[in-house]
Amino acid sequence: MSLLESARASVIQHQRARELSSDQRAGAWSRREVRKSRRAWLRTNWHAVAVLAAGVGIFCGLIQIVRPAFVRPYLVGAVLASAVWMVHYVMMLAGGVARRLVGIFGETWTSDELGGLRRQGWHVVNHVMLEHRDVDHVLLGPGGFYSIETKFRSEWEDVRRAAAEFAPRAYEDAYAVAGRIHRPRAHVHPLVVLWGGGIGSIESAPFIVGRVTFCAGEFRHDYLASVPSEMIPETEVQAAFDALDGYVRKRDVREIALEGDFPRESVHAVNDVLFSFAAAIGTLLVLSLFMQLSPTGLWGVPAAAAIVAGSAWLRRTLQSSSRAQRMTAALMTVALFVAGLMLAAWAIDVVRR
Repeated sequence: MSLLESARASVIQHQRARELSSDQRAGAWSRREVRKSRRAWLRTNWHAVAVLAAGVGIFCGLIQIVRPAFVRPYLVGAVLASAVWMVHYVMMLAGGVARRLVGIFGETWTSDELGGLRRQGWHVVNHVMLEHRDVDHVLLGPGGFYSIETKFRSEWEDVRRAAAEFAPRAYEDAYAVAGRIHRPRAHVHPLVVLWGGGIGSIESAPFIVGRVTFCAGEFRHDYLASVPSEMIPETEVQAAFDALDGYVRKRDVREIALEGDFPRESVHAVNDVLFSFAAAIGTLLVLSLFMQLSPTGLWGVPAAAAIVAGSAWLRRTLQSSSRAQRMTAALMTVALFVAGLMLAAWAIDVVRR
């Protein structure tokens, strides 16, 4: 393998590891269920929403008639915002959306905490899909193999009783993960991370229920840090990760084919737009510098060609990154547009001569 091929393989492997441990995967199952719950609620209650919309429309019409012109926009805006907020609030409570949303927060927090272990030789894989459910996180490293579930409660009335309810599912998930990484059942440890409701003050130390370890989210890092290191050779850890990666790839293809791409949080979409805009502005600045070189303007064309070639390579290398795809699309669009303008200006100048 050449040096270039080795570097490319290293980049792809690093990107794949980051993708598997990303927040986009954390809570993916719950986000799908949130989306399904919202759609189901709207299908069931569309009559009430339609009546509300009609009432709001009539009320806004009356505002236009009886209120002074200078206050109409403010009143209409307040009515519309209140109506949308009310529908959203009722859907959150009656549709069971709120419970799933807080679950997403918990999974994201756990994912962020586990991500810090990657520098210590651990592999983190979020959202390992099984049949009709998923394992929130799988942690593979020198200290062992872990199947991790995240549970969030706004109030923990009886932690030990809740743990007894969670334990059978967590134990089954660990058994399923063991099969996916081709390891004996006893080699995968089930762990449940608990968040919310002041759980850190209720359970200040990890405890075991039904062969499953439970740990408050605040102390999860301390618990994993206490696990003896260098127990498992790096080759075995990598083999387990490769086996799980192969399984996840197949499951992701099937899941996306049935359900569509992984739902993303709105903040990620906003960030994609901002990053793409910054990439476009940066491309314009770079090309403007090259176009100022003598002969004026002509150096912009090879610079644009280099940007397009580099962007195309990045798109192939980072195919699984939505943000990278959007940013490179912005780079290529701006570069091709500038190159086209330069060539058109050059052709016009030749014709005039």
